[in-house]
Amino acid sequence: DFVGIIHYTTIYVTNSKPTPSLLPSNRDFFTDMGVGTIFIGNSSYFTFDAIPWGFESVLEYLKQSYNNPPIYILENGLPLKHDSTLQDSERVE
Repeated sequence: DFVGIIHYTTIYVTNSKPTPSLLPSNRDFFTDMGVGTIFIGNSSYFTFDAIPWGFESVLEYLKQSYNNPPIYILENGLPLKHDSTLQDSERVE
């Protein structure tokens, strides 16, 4: 057994009170999760800031909570425009 991780950014979540007036046609992924989101830095649903300490926190939590299981990093990084490979200042900062 192992834990596989895909990590792009860190988002704080809070418990969201259910809204009984939601019609099934108005439901979406984020509503179904039942959480409110608080983005860190300039992150949003469409853009992600690199939050290295968030990734470190996830790894430390898994280590402490699950007796240091084998962990495979499946994906991580920062989504960039297709033509931005030579202008990579976002990750360097």
